[in-house]
Amino acid sequence: MINEELYHQYDLLLPSRYEGGFLVLALHEKISRKQIPEYFTDSDIRVTLEELAARFNQSVWQTDRIMKTLNYFFIKNVPDQFGKYYLSDYARRVVKLIENKLENPYKNYPLRETFQKYFTIRTGEFKTIHDLEIRFGRDFVSPYKNVIENHLDGLQDELQEAHHKLSDILISEQLTAIQMVHQFVLVFNRFGERAEDIGNAIHTKDRFLVNLHEETDKFYQYIMESQTPENDEEIEQINKLRADWAIASEIYNDLSSFFESVDQKLALIHKQILYATEKLLELQENFSTRSNFRLAIKRILNKTLDQAAYEKGDVAFSAAFPLKNIPNDKVQFFYPDYYFFIVQKAGQLIEILRDEAYEQEQKQIIENQSRQAEIINEWLLSALDELAAGKEILLDHWINRVYSSENSIDLALYAGFELVQRTVNEKDYQVDIQNSLETLTDMKLQLWKIRITSRPSATLS
Repeated sequence: MINEELYHQYDLLLPSRYEGGFLVLALHEKISRKQIPEYFTDSDIRVTLEELAARFNQSVWQTDRIMKTLNYFFIKNVPDQFGKYYLSDYARRVVKLIENKLENPYKNYPLRETFQKYFTIRTGEFKTIHDLEIRFGRDFVSPYKNVIENHLDGLQDELQEAHHKLSDILISEQLTAIQMVHQFVLVFNRFGERAEDIGNAIHTKDRFLVNLHEETDKFYQYIMESQTPENDEEIEQINKLRADWAIASEIYNDLSSFFESVDQKLALIHKQILYATEKLLELQENFSTRSNFRLAIKRILNKTLDQAAYEKGDVAFSAAFPLKNIPNDKVQFFYPDYYFFIVQKAGQLIEILRDEAYEQEQKQIIENQSRQAEIINEWLLSALDELAAGKEILLDHWINRVYSSENSIDLALYAGFELVQRTVNEKDYQVDIQNSLETLTDMKLQLWKIRITSRPSATLS
């Protein structure tokens, strides 16, 4: 069900750049720089959208449509402060995730120190199973695992960036040979540092697993050293020792499995480092190609000077100098042996017969939808008339009224949504939402307690 929900609400969880994504980034940036307050207004949103439209050469986006999308997860209304909003915690976490991906905080932090900080066992540290569980239990060690995974992710990004630098150096036409070698050395120094760091981290990790295995074996040793139980108290004691050993084994298996995945990632990173050494061969080929090209240019220049003479203010070449020959290379087709040039045949027009049953079915669906829209509009106008007359509307009672009359859950809910949508942004109406649930008994649904009233100025007019 969770996966299905992700598919259905993906656009709300991660809106596209022009449907609110850029707006969230811009608002977060302005709040960070103190350009707008934490509780910003409609005016701040509209000004930001106009700035984004000018910056990316786009037409001004529809504020209402974007806000309708972002109101689900990214931008929330400030309670009791009409027209003010704030970025949700989810929005801030999404922006932080993007920032950490572009600028990983663990990029310049040694991997070995990370392992030593979170995965080190000191002698005599664990007296009971609770000590071991609090330190390395699945729930307690989860943040440490995330740090290691983020660190490895940043390391892969760094090495990939270094690969791109090597490729850029090789194809650069402005750099001299000495400059190319100097920049290659700088990049490969980084590769060497990372390779050494990975080796040290693997050594630290292996030592930790050995120590953890020894700690786990202690709890099994307690079972082996215990005597055969003879009474209920001793049976309870042996069962407790077995439970402790089961917990210790689960902790070891969990961390062992985690470090297996770490080993796989480190192996891939190590292959990236080894693959980078192939760039040295490309550098050698680059130097060789440049050298051959220069030699060829020199030979052409020498031959040209030998065959040229200065006559009457112009350069003249001897008859032996090839002036009109065009260098070419014969093209050989190794496969295929022969070619087919077949004229494409014109497609046949397929006559689609009229399906009257399907036509009537679609017409009926359209008529039902139109009738449903008319009914919702009638109920909406009736509710607005009640508000204009000074009455208040409790949304749960009103939806029950619509359901009792029309006998349709969908129609009742759509009518309720339309009523809230129509009144919440209108200055003539007051919509109060309380954080308590009201049960719609007939429909077996629950809804926030929502009270809609007409403002006094609107009632007098």
